[in-house]
Amino acid sequence: MKKFQFPERFLRSCYTQAECVIYTGTPSAQYGRYCGEQAHRYSYRLHHGEIPEGAVIHHRCFNKRCVNPNHLQAVTQQENIRENVRSGRLAHFNKLTPRQVIDIVRSDSSEAELAEKYSVSRTTIRRIQRL
Repeated sequence: MKKFQFPERFLRSCYTQAECVIYTGTPSAQYGRYCGEQAHRYSYRLHHGEIPEGAVIHHRCFNKRCVNPNHLQAVTQQENIRENVRSGRLAHFNKLTPRQVIDIVRSDSSEAELAEKYSVSRTTIRRIQRL
């Protein structure tokens, strides 16, 4: 396993759980924030370099608060959704293809319009839009 280092200030807001390093600092949706950005993105940049254009940071451990750089991977949004669907974490989206999920995430339409278009509940649309 590759060694990693964080600034002391960052580490004061972390604890370990199994192999995850959980960031508990300033909350931002399901993620923590550090120095103006999501903590997991900060960790990725610190240990792996800049995030490629258009990439999202996938948590291999599926723990959104984890900042262990060994658990973080730069992927496309489509790859991220596919992996989450494949793992069963997005089982409630099984009526939708990964392409449809991406279209929902990017859409400016209302929850009601999207729910009707894709024959799913507004709750499902809301969950997808939080990805």
